[in-house]
Amino acid sequence: MPHAASVRHEAEEKNVDRQLVACAILMALLAPLAADGGVEQLVINEVMTSPLPGTSAESGFWDTFNGVTRFVTSDWVEIYNPGPGAVPLEGLYLTDNCNYIQSYRIGAEAAAILAPSGLLPEGGFALIWCPGYFRGDYNCTTEPDGQCDYPIPVEMAPIRLSSTGEWIGLYTSAGALIDGFQMPALPSGRTYGCVPDGNKSVRTYLQASTSKRANAAAAVIPPSINVRSYRAVKVAGDPPVETLSFLVDAGDEVRIRVNVTDLDDPDPSDSDNNIAEARLYWKLTAPGSFENVLTMTQVMTFDPAENDPSLYEARIPGQAGGKVVAFHAYARDNQGNESRVYWSDAYNPDASPKIWFQYPVGSVGFSGVTIHINEVLADNQNVRVGGGGDPATTAEIGGYDCGVEGCIDGRRQADEWVELYNFGPAGVDLATCDLYMTNNELFPTRFRLADAVGHHPNVAGGVLGAGTPMLVWCDGEPWQNDTVGVHADFTLSANEDQVLLFAYKDADANGDPEVFIMMDLVSWGGAKAAGGDLWLGAQDGDWSLGRFPTGAPEAKWGRMDPTPGASPHPGAANTGLVPAVKVLGHEPVIATSSDVVKVTARVWDDGKLPLLPAADPSATGWYGVKIDFGDFAGFNATKVMRDDGLEGDVVAGDGIYTAELTDASGNKPVGKVRYAVTAVDQDGNRVRIPRHGAQYVLFFVGDKPAGTPVITEVVASNRNCQCDAALPPGCDRAGLDNRGDAEDWVEIYNPTASPIYLGDYSLSDRLDWLTRWVFPAVTLGAGQRIIVWCDNELDETDVNSIHAGFGLDAGGDEVYLVAKASTDRQIVDFVRFGSQRSDVASGRPEGGADFGVLVLATPGEPNSPLAANIASIAEAQPVPAGTTITVKGLALDRAVKIFIVDPLVMRGSEVVRWDWDNAADTAFTLSGDDLRIPLPAGLAAGVPHRLCVLSEYDPDLEYGGLWRDAGLAWTDLIFTSTEGGVEEPEFKRGDANADGKLDIADAIKVLSYLFGGGTTTLDCLDAGDANDDGKLDIADAVKILGHLFAQTGPLPAPFDACGPDPTDGDTLDCTKYAPCGTGV
Repeated sequence: MPHAASVRHEAEEKNVDRQLVACAILMALLAPLAADGGVEQLVINEVMTSPLPGTSAESGFWDTFNGVTRFVTSDWVEIYNPGPGAVPLEGLYLTDNCNYIQSYRIGAEAAAILAPSGLLPEGGFALIWCPGYFRGDYNCTTEPDGQCDYPIPVEMAPIRLSSTGEWIGLYTSAGALIDGFQMPALPSGRTYGCVPDGNKSVRTYLQASTSKRANAAAAVIPPSINVRSYRAVKVAGDPPVETLSFLVDAGDEVRIRVNVTDLDDPDPSDSDNNIAEARLYWKLTAPGSFENVLTMTQVMTFDPAENDPSLYEARIPGQAGGKVVAFHAYARDNQGNESRVYWSDAYNPDASPKIWFQYPVGSVGFSGVTIHINEVLADNQNVRVGGGGDPATTAEIGGYDCGVEGCIDGRRQADEWVELYNFGPAGVDLATCDLYMTNNELFPTRFRLADAVGHHPNVAGGVLGAGTPMLVWCDGEPWQNDTVGVHADFTLSANEDQVLLFAYKDADANGDPEVFIMMDLVSWGGAKAAGGDLWLGAQDGDWSLGRFPTGAPEAKWGRMDPTPGASPHPGAANTGLVPAVKVLGHEPVIATSSDVVKVTARVWDDGKLPLLPAADPSATGWYGVKIDFGDFAGFNATKVMRDDGLEGDVVAGDGIYTAELTDASGNKPVGKVRYAVTAVDQDGNRVRIPRHGAQYVLFFVGDKPAGTPVITEVVASNRNCQCDAALPPGCDRAGLDNRGDAEDWVEIYNPTASPIYLGDYSLSDRLDWLTRWVFPAVTLGAGQRIIVWCDNELDETDVNSIHAGFGLDAGGDEVYLVAKASTDRQIVDFVRFGSQRSDVASGRPEGGADFGVLVLATPGEPNSPLAANIASIAEAQPVPAGTTITVKGLALDRAVKIFIVDPLVMRGSEVVRWDWDNAADTAFTLSGDDLRIPLPAGLAAGVPHRLCVLSEYDPDLEYGGLWRDAGLAWTDLIFTSTEGGVEEPEFKRGDANADGKLDIADAIKVLSYLFGGGTTTLDCLDAGDANDDGKLDIADAVKILGHLFAQTGPLPAPFDACGPDPTDGDTLDCTKYAPCGTGV
């Protein structure tokens, strides 16, 4: 039998063994936690948001994909481990959005690439490139254009950082913040980081970028200079008027504008911009020319329409023709730090000597090159995969670029392009012609036509043949040059841009060119449209600007169908110039069989279209605007559209053509209705919308079905807050989507007692494209709401959040909810809204039908009440200053504050800027459902004024004039006034005690006034004159009592509403009557 001590010893040994095993198991279980325990010591040590051009290790990396190697310019973030010990990187998150930390997760494979075995050693650096999705697109169905992003290497973050400043954060795998901060704006090539490494308390601009090595010392940032433009100043007319031009002729003064900012301005709130001086140095490029200096002036000091304190201007005197003028800019801040900027900085920052910006005066030298700009497509639309395409476009009408490897997996990039054309009788050798194309006059040699040699099917042996076009893709991707396509290193903007063609030659590279000629140019944008050339305004998708006829340098520019030629799109002859047509839609929007529906379209042309075309569009030589319409039950008709102010057309000659959808016998289409609008000019050129001859704009006419969802709320101006502060004010009011972004949204509500399948509905912001976005397979339960994020980011849709393939316009827009099942394209609900305030919702109050601005945005929750929505002023305008106006609208009892804002800057009759800082706080009273507002006597006559009614205002908050953009609900209207006159006091008859109501107390007040021995006063004797006989006596008390108790009828006007005394010769006065705003 074992000894008891031995038994105890064996038991103790087994217990120790069990403890060791348990300890080992516990250590194994805790190992991952222990490994993750040191991540809190990691630091975001350095960031780069605006790399310099070139191929340095600080600017980007080389990437090989699909057999092509290219350099990718990229932002980057450096992570540093100050110790102690190594720290694992796997599972950490890097993000530029604190509301969505999942932007980039460091996986096991990425961690092993970023650091040895995935462990960042003490004193070690990990560099994470932030290039975004840089490898192009492939065919898929989750993006609006049917293109998805190719995956990028796992060790790179699919985000881009903003050079103007934004948040950057590093998070643990559990979502806890390790390190994060708001990056400031960074100039090109400059980084921001810790000094010394790992010191979070001192983050500053660094003297040099130092990726994956010890940070440089802190830098003092000199002023940043961005040369904006040069423009020749042309003066003509009496009185003289200045106009601006790209073309500088002999004697023309030239305006130079630059932006100068000081990124480390110690007081950004003042207006001096911390700039002590800005200068412009200029000279002629001829050797030995004298260098001149001009002081640049803040534009806002002499042009009140300009509100940018960083904008400076100087004017170079006119010079003789055939000269080249060179200039560069200089600035010094108040601390004495200096900087200069030159032309060469954009191409070679290390150039020595520096090359100054240049412009030619007239033509310098000679160029016999016969190439000009023939056609420009500035908004080439990608085609949506799966149908539902925009009826204003035709599939790939603008052509597509398939890149260096052809259309990989169906990838097609509808990039913008410029077509050049050799209009001469002989071929042009591109290698020797010294011709350049650019969209920026400051950088005339941006794209050299010689780069097309070997990369374009129409350039044979380096020669562009006579009468031959050459299409250049303007996509900023010159690395895509291949044998069938050439790519410029700039992109085009549809809103406003230009294309210029220069001949430039500086054979000895001394900065004094032998040839410098602006050969051709075309520009477009708002200023062009304002000058009357509407087709030169912001460019519409899949419509080009072109010359016609092709090959004639003097040919007129106009709008046309794009002619890129057959794939691979070398270019083709231009077709004729065509009218511009924009279908506006139909009214009434929700049309029933009893309605006469009218369709409107905006049409313009370089010639004059008739306001009422001839009645028979089939006649030879007919021109004008017509509509073909019908239904799917055998009804079809054609009729002319009119702009003569008759038969449904509202205003004659406004360019909006109208047609009622009835035939000569008064018959109307019903059910599913289709139509197409065609405009034909005097030359026979025509445009049909939809552009494809087999397509029509479709909608439904019929009784609205029962049990449909409704649109209850809309936000079209939603703002993100800063991650480290609730700024801008009110930014947290309108909600965030599933990716942490403050996007536009529409709320859909099921008001019925049964579920509704939303897959049978579509949502659109266009009447001519009702199927623009179709709901996914989602069922909305009875009484439930769902938010549709209108951000054009379909790939962000998940089980909890849906995203539409379009955005909303905060300046005013419309949203249509459309049934697409049994009644195809039947609009069941719609809303239209004007300009929206930031973070403020428009919608229907809970249980109400009126649509307007709401007190609060409530995404996914029952709606708040209507705010005070002002609609009109009852009095005829202009209203006399100093008088009281009556304002009508909805829910005006919720008004809490009223401001009147005057113009600060006007250009003609247009208000350029309002004087928000001096908004006048104005008294008001509620009269029934209306507001009564006494206007200030000093209102300027003949100019607009802005009446702003707020439904929320906290007097304890320092809005500083920014209440208009603080997320508060307010509405406004514009009115005009005349010089003030004598305002008649307003009151309510019989209300002697001025409490806003008529009762026995008023009769007692009159009697006390008459018989109280002078102890009772009446501020408004007119109110006490109940019988309106021009005097105050006992008969007035009797009149009040008779009305109250003997049914003797109403008192004389003004009785039930505020108003002046209508009786002439009445000597009684009314010095104060608060309920109507008199004397207050």
